Amino acid sequence: MNKKYTSIIIFGILILATAGALGYAIQKKEHFIAPYVIPVASSVPVAKTPDASPVVKNDLVQKKVDQTPSTINQTPTLSITVVAGETKVGIPYIENETFYSTLVSAQKSGLITFTGKEYSGLGFFVSDIGDLHMTPGKNLLYYINGKEASVGVSTYIPKNGDVVEWRLN
Repeated sequence: MNKKYTSIIIFGILILATAGALGYAIQKKEHFIAPYVIPVASSVPVAKTPDASPVVKNDLVQKKVDQTPSTINQTPTLSITVVAGETKVGIPYIENETFYSTLVSAQKSGLITFTGKEYSGLGFFVSDIGDLHMTPGKNLLYYINGKEASVGVSTYIPKNGDVVEWRLN
């Protein structure tokens, strides 16, 4: 094949790969750093890597062209399971945030409902969650992985995979 046509084809592939990666990043609302595209001249040799990604070579630069978007600031999803009577739901949370903050976010997302009252110096006290409701003589307590919680919801920091169960006692 003619060197001129080879260069045009390679340049077209680089443009399409960059545009595709940018479109994917926009669709996923991720940060994107476009790969540096080296202009291809007819005198620059082109080689293929074992994974068939184009590599542009010359005396000064050899750079593999990135064909996938950057995954900057991508963190794994952390979640806990909350059980309250007949309600059982997986709730995502942000690392190092309190259980109370997690419950507020879950309620805003429509995953669970709860009510309660903030007590100065003590924190938030849950009186209703899911289909459980505090009644005279019956208080809501929560258990973490089968053990009664030793701190309130305003202090407890969830750990990935925790099972938090609410019970009337």
